[in-house]
Amino acid sequence: MDFNTNLLFGSEFKAFLQKNKNNLICKDLLDDKLSNKKGTNTINFINIAIDNPSKIAFIPRNKIRPFITNLKQAIDVPGILFTNFGYKAVTITGKYTTLVKTINYDTFINHYFNTIVANGLTWHAETRQKSAVMSSPAKFINKLEHNYSEKEIDSFTRLFITLKGDKEFRVVSGDDLVKYYNEDYHYCNSGTLGNSCMRYDSCSEYFELYTDNNVELLCLFIGDKITGRALLWPEVYFEHLGEDKTFMDRVYVNNDLDTGLFKQYAVDKGYVYKEKQDYEYKDTFVFNNESFDESVEFKINGEYDYYPYVDTFTYLYDDALYNRYTEGEALESTDGTGGNVVYSEYEGCHIDRDDAIYSDVYESYIYDSNSIYINDSVFHIEDENICRCESCGEWFEYAERGSDDDVCSECCVFAEDTDGYIDASKALEFDGLWYEESTYSDYRGEQIPTCLAHWSNYEDSFVLEEDLEDIKEEEEAEEK
Repeated sequence: MDFNTNLLFGSEFKAFLQKNKNNLICKDLLDDKLSNKKGTNTINFINIAIDNPSKIAFIPRNKIRPFITNLKQAIDVPGILFTNFGYKAVTITGKYTTLVKTINYDTFINHYFNTIVANGLTWHAETRQKSAVMSSPAKFINKLEHNYSEKEIDSFTRLFITLKGDKEFRVVSGDDLVKYYNEDYHYCNSGTLGNSCMRYDSCSEYFELYTDNNVELLCLFIGDKITGRALLWPEVYFEHLGEDKTFMDRVYVNNDLDTGLFKQYAVDKGYVYKEKQDYEYKDTFVFNNESFDESVEFKINGEYDYYPYVDTFTYLYDDALYNRYTEGEALESTDGTGGNVVYSEYEGCHIDRDDAIYSDVYESYIYDSNSIYINDSVFHIEDENICRCESCGEWFEYAERGSDDDVCSECCVFAEDTDGYIDASKALEFDGLWYEESTYSDYRGEQIPTCLAHWSNYEDSFVLEEDLEDIKEEEEAEEK
């Protein structure tokens, strides 16, 4: 159905539109130029998302009926009466109501929307939350199907992400660094910032590694709370650049769009920054729009009782942190233990030191419970290059396999008939030689190699060539 109604905006979203009415999309929304576009009226009740102010919330077409039903205030809409039998159009005279006609749902919705607009009514946020869908500003605009250009959508998006006030960068250190790691000082709980493993009160003791080594925290503030942060590591030597530079580490934000603001800040300040904002890519950096890979280190003042989870300078060895593992310990524990874990490149995770064993084969730690010794070397039990011998049960490397079966060389023999090595337990030893295929000879009362067997009609049995002469003599004697 088409809603012959205006789009309805919550007060917060409407205030944003009015504040930015010089923007094309904001102006079109205010002027109601989008209500009659194809598909526009499949959404309504538009506002800033309550749980995530970086997104726009709206109620889609298929959820509007339960939304209206849940409001309950709908009975106060002039001219409409809720009954158990549907929606009734009525006229109200004093305390009496006169039924005019029963109206269908679509007519009711249109009437309800237009009445809200005409009377300046609103809806409860809690009720709207139950039915609303959140989307990014760009996806919301695309739902209007107006074919705005990418530049126009980007302009609207950048306005929206700053709608809650001016954002301001500030660099903090010491106790303030610890303070703004805490989620109590985060603008909201969305995005990578809202999911940071170091945001809890219990982590406040872990940051001496930073505060004791002049590491600072670049924060993006909205008022007195932050909506993004990134560590600033001072005087990091980059061989590719031939000089020391401040390095801006992984960016944590409530809104992904703010990541670009951090990168621009780094460019303006002459910082090196991380190319990919995650924990996995530790050695790819950007400076002056040039990307490069490098192994870097950061000297520290000593050992600490607790360590934070460290995204890039993850590996601790002696008095330095490294972004590439050579030896030492990985600082990727979320409980402050830091050096009590080691990183396993083979397993792709960190392992408590007590549960780990080093393998020269993989040049990596692996879980001790997953290890197996073969010829004094440590292998992972699921390594596809090893297997357990089906014959003797010992583990061995496939490179030492004696046959096409999962059998070690010690349990294999050379088969004369197949000209290859086979499992001795499945082979026939005959006259000091081994054969893979055998046939039972009733004449001889034993298994004989198939390749040496001959059929005797007289004996009705397989026999050996050496038996044929004796059988012939028996047969001739019987004929006489």
